[in-house]
Amino acid sequence: MNSKPEGKHYDFDVSNYVNVEWLRVGREDEIPGHVISSFRPAAAVQNVKNVEEISKYIWNQSKGSNDYDINNEGRNIWDALSDKDIEEIVLLYLQIEKGYYIFTQSLKNTTKKYECTMINKNGELAFPQVKSGSVPLAADDYEDALQDDKNAQIFLFTVCEDYDRNSKPNIHYLTKKEIEDFMKQNKKVLPKLTKRWLELCGFYKTSS
Repeated sequence: MNSKPEGKHYDFDVSNYVNVEWLRVGREDEIPGHVISSFRPAAAVQNVKNVEEISKYIWNQSKGSNDYDINNEGRNIWDALSDKDIEEIVLLYLQIEKGYYIFTQSLKNTTKKYECTMINKNGELAFPQVKSGSVPLAADDYEDALQDDKNAQIFLFTVCEDYDRNSKPNIHYLTKKEIEDFMKQNKKVLPKLTKRWLELCGFYKTSS
């Protein structure tokens, strides 16, 4: 293909362009969140940050090539995973390990204090809250669910593991080790993009 603009390009005011190779990599849920969100603002051109290494990795994996060298030294999985990735992993953990199921209608509530409402086969309700980064969680802020149902269970998880605990037995504080062990033992159920992040960080190599 000719890499220099021709008359037809000037006719459509597209004299500045580059040749690219297109590669289908999968569904929207297999694309890094930063890439997807960059299409929402009105800006015609903008920088997409924190996706260079994962984009190279996805390209190599999808094409079955080594077109790009990957630098994964010193990469922490909890820094690499997005807040939505972490939330999804914790909800999978509660479903598989604790036997709770999600009321999908509760996922649509954007003003809620909890990520969703869950229930087990015995009718016991559960309310999870998940935070990424250095956000602390205080147990007292999440007691309101117990006022309506004294048997409800509250599951808190924050990546920084900074919990302001209280004595309520219904409030549970999840650790990173619990979630990491779950990811090691349940690789097949994780979303494809999450598995790619973990592979890029060398998570499965170090845990084998």
